[in-house]
Amino acid sequence: MESSMDQDPLTLKLGNTFAEASGKLLVAMLEQSQDCVKLLGTDGTLGFMNRNGRCSLEIDDFSSVEGQHWWNMWPDAVQPVVRQAVDDAMRGQESRFEAFCPTAKGTPKWWDVTVSPVRHDNGEIFQIASFSRDVTEQVKAREALEAMAFEMRHRLRNAFTVSGAIALVGAKDTPEHAAFARGLHNRFAALARAQSQMLEQTNKRYPLADLLEIMIAPYDAIHWDCPPELTIDDRAAKVIALGIGELATNSMKYGALGQNGTVRLDGAVRDGQLQLVWNEPGVALAQDKTLDGGNGHLLIGRMARIYGGEFVVSWANGGLLATLSLPA
Repeated sequence: MESSMDQDPLTLKLGNTFAEASGKLLVAMLEQSQDCVKLLGTDGTLGFMNRNGRCSLEIDDFSSVEGQHWWNMWPDAVQPVVRQAVDDAMRGQESRFEAFCPTAKGTPKWWDVTVSPVRHDNGEIFQIASFSRDVTEQVKAREALEAMAFEMRHRLRNAFTVSGAIALVGAKDTPEHAAFARGLHNRFAALARAQSQMLEQTNKRYPLADLLEIMIAPYDAIHWDCPPELTIDDRAAKVIALGIGELATNSMKYGALGQNGTVRLDGAVRDGQLQLVWNEPGVALAQDKTLDGGNGHLLIGRMARIYGGEFVVSWANGGLLATLSLPA
């Protein structure tokens, strides 16, 4: 291989000029990025931050943070995550995390951060690149939706409780309606318990069997089976609770549950998908009403697709077959 000592002065000059121009072009491109772009040394110290990054972080003078370890700019609780991202980059791995970090002037902000290794042509890692995007507004919107959903579930639970009490009071002076009122009260109580479980376990995982047991308790004619080790998060619970509630309501109106029939519900993981299969044999079912399901089925389908799943309803072997699939 020809060494730099063997190259003529013109070749060396052109090479240095090209490298200098390339460096200036790279800096200009990074300066135009809307993200906060930082280049770190292999020890995790700050070496460069683009203009938009300094603006987003409200840093008036980059020299005040230059050379500092990047993780020291983050709150104590987040620093281990940042250090792990730097360690991963030094091992050649790209990582991503979302975390809270106020600006230099104390403005609260949330960031979506990607950390990647930067290599020489020979593959050696000589720098670490970090791209941070301000997602504060998205996080605030998400938190507002979660707060609203929590409040709606709380109100719905109370509504179930009140409705059950009204049913009992309404049948107090009519003994012939007492059995119906107790059954109605028990159904509302089960739905209220399901809502309570979702309220108490938000953002946690819990056994699918526990949710199914509560949701199906009001319906003696639904026979179900689900492996006890299957767990779900709050998002999946919403879709499953909605789906079971809609299918059971339709069945009470037009199908097996309203005609002394039975329903089979099975939960299992197949091909990376959590599947709930509702099998309702036909007993003079109103096919057009049961199969269509109206807005309820459409809503279940939309929610399932949002979470990467699907909801499929078909009429087979004289009965209704509905499958709700969600990522396991």
